[in-house]
Amino acid sequence: MVLTRSGAKEKAAAAPQEKRGKKDKMAAGGTPEDWSKWAQEQQASLLRCFAELKAELLDSLNATTNKLLGTQAAQEVSIRELQQQAAEREEEVVVLVGKVELHEALHKKWQDRLEELDVRTRRKNLRILGLAEGLEGSDLTTYVATMLNSLVGA
Repeated sequence: MVLTRSGAKEKAAAAPQEKRGKKDKMAAGGTPEDWSKWAQEQQASLLRCFAELKAELLDSLNATTNKLLGTQAAQEVSIRELQQQAAEREEEVVVLVGKVELHEALHKKWQDRLEELDVRTRRKNLRILGLAEGLEGSDLTTYVATMLNSLVGA
């Protein structure tokens, strides 16, 4: 059935008048059977509306619940992966800390050894004070040997 705009308005306007008319007849002294039938129709209509509303709400709730469960599962997987990665990084840090401590100990050992060598080389050096610079010429060793021999008298 195809309705035009005016036909739809007429039908919409007629439905409330029909109900009103039935209600007015009952208010004007309808029989108890009429009242009972009307109440049963109203109750059945309400029950249908509540059932439809309940179905819609349950569908919406189920869809939302399923979506949340999917999100929760994905987050649980991500959390497990992150925990595993954190444990691996922690193990790596422990290994690196050990290496750093070893390198620090080696550095200290080599630094002490270098200082000891430096001190030893200074012990073998002679300091001669009071000589003017440039007297030695091109061969310092020969000049010092000659000078010390002349001073000692050899």
